[in-house]
Amino acid sequence: MDWGATNNIQIANNTFDNNVVGVFLDASSAPISATVQGNTFVVPIGSPDTDVGLLATGSGVTATIGGDGSLANTMENYANGAFIIESHGSSNGSWATPKITIYSSTQELPSPFPGNPDA
Repeated sequence: MDWGATNNIQIANNTFDNNVVGVFLDASSAPISATVQGNTFVVPIGSPDTDVGLLATGSGVTATIGGDGSLANTMENYANGAFIIESHGSSNGSWATPKITIYSSTQELPSPFPGNPDA
C-alpha cells in the first residue's frame, strides 16, 4: 500500500443511526482526504452528550463536510450540539488540528432540548 498517495473518500447519502461516533476520520497512520455530504446522523433522544456524528483527528485529515441542498448533512438529536468534533493528532510527528471545511448542515434538536426554539 502506498501511504503517500491520498485518494478522496466519498461518504455520501448514508444513514448513521445510534452510533457513538458516526464517521471517524483518523489520520494517525496515513493522510485522509474525505468529502462527507448528504448523510443523516441520528441518535435517540436522551443519548449521552459524548455521542458525535463526525470525529476528525490529526493534521493529515482534509475534509469537506456538507454543502447546499441535498449535499447538506442532517444531524438529529445531538443534545450537546457537538456533532462535529475536530481533535489534535499527528500523522507526521507534529500535532495539529485537521483541515476541515464545513458547509451547510441541518441540526435537528430534540424537543426537550432548551436550545430548540420549538421546545
